[in-house]
Amino acid sequence: MNREHFGKSPKGEEVSLYTLKNDRITARITDFGATLVSLMVKDARGEDRDVVLGYRSLEPYFDNPACMGATIAPCANRTANASYVIDGVRYQMSINDGRNNLHSDLVNGAHKRVWSLKNETNSSLTFELEMADGDLGFPGNRMINVTYGISEGTLSIEYKIRSDKATVFNPTNHSYFNLSGHDSGDILDDWLKLDCTCFTPVVAGSIPDGSILEVKGTPMDFTEGKTIGRDFDLNYEQLKLTNGYDHNFVIDGYDGMLRHFATLKSNKTGIVLDGYTTMPGVQVYAGNFVESDEGKNGAIYRAHDGVCLETQFFPNSANQEGFVSPVINGNEEYCYRTEYRFSC
Repeated sequence: MNREHFGKSPKGEEVSLYTLKNDRITARITDFGATLVSLMVKDARGEDRDVVLGYRSLEPYFDNPACMGATIAPCANRTANASYVIDGVRYQMSINDGRNNLHSDLVNGAHKRVWSLKNETNSSLTFELEMADGDLGFPGNRMINVTYGISEGTLSIEYKIRSDKATVFNPTNHSYFNLSGHDSGDILDDWLKLDCTCFTPVVAGSIPDGSILEVKGTPMDFTEGKTIGRDFDLNYEQLKLTNGYDHNFVIDGYDGMLRHFATLKSNKTGIVLDGYTTMPGVQVYAGNFVESDEGKNGAIYRAHDGVCLETQFFPNSANQEGFVSPVINGNEEYCYRTEYRFSC
C-alpha cells in the first residue's frame, strides 16, 4: 500500500491518495468521499487499462456532479418526497431532485467528506466515517466503514455500519466502468448480461411505481446478454422517462449471500467484469446525463462513456412495501459486500 498527498479539502483537511497493487490490478482510492479514482486492469495483450472514469486531481471531486467513483451513503438512489417513516416518526431529507431526494445529499453527503483511515494492509484499506444523530436527516449516531480490497483480479468493496437507533442504510459505489479504457469513448457496444429476470419500473422523477415486472419481451431484458446500445433507441416508455438505462434490476435468487449478478465485456480489449454482491438490486446507469467533463489525462467524458453497476437496495425502498427494506435495527452491526472480478 502506498500513500501520497492529494490536496486539501474545502475545509482545509489533508486529503490522501492510496494505492493498492498486485500483479493484475491497481486501485487508487482517496479518503475524500472514500472515492475510487482509478482502477488499472490487464487487457488481453497484458497492457494496463484504467477502466473507471475519474479526475486527475482532487479539486474536481469537490463538485463531481456525476458522483464518479463515489461512496454513496447513508442512502443511495432516490427517495420519494425526500422523507420516510421509522417507528411512526417521519424523517426529512434534503430535497435535491425535483421534490425527491437523490443520494442522501449532493453537497454534504458522505462522498463530500474526508473519511478517517481505520486500517490498512498491503491489499486492503478501511475508511471510517462518523455521523451524528440527525445528520442529513437520518436517525442514530452511526459509525460507517468502507473497505476496499484487492485479490488477484478482484476489487472488493465492503460496507459496515453500527447505529444506536434504527435507521436507513443503503450504500453503493458510483463508479462508471468502461472496459475499453476510461478515455475510449462510449460503452454502447459493450456486452452486458444480467442475472435479473425482473426490474422495478419508474414514473416521472425516476421513482419506482412499486411494481416488479419481468424483463422478458422488453428492452430491459439482458438475461441472454446483448450490447448496451442495441435497444437504446427503441420507442419504450421506460427508456424515454430516464433518457436511456437508469433502472434498478432485481437480482435473481437474492438471499443475502454473495451472488453473481452481471457480466460486462469489451470486445476492444477483451476485458471481462463479473459482478457479485450480497445486495438485492443493481442500478444500471448508462451515464445518460453526463455532460462534457474533463477527466484524467485530458479525456473529455460525455454521455454513455461509462456504465454504473450500483449494487444496492431498491430505490425508495424505505417507503415501498414489498421491497426489501434498508431499515436496520439499532445496536447491531450490518455488513454488505460487492466484488468486481476481472479477467480476459
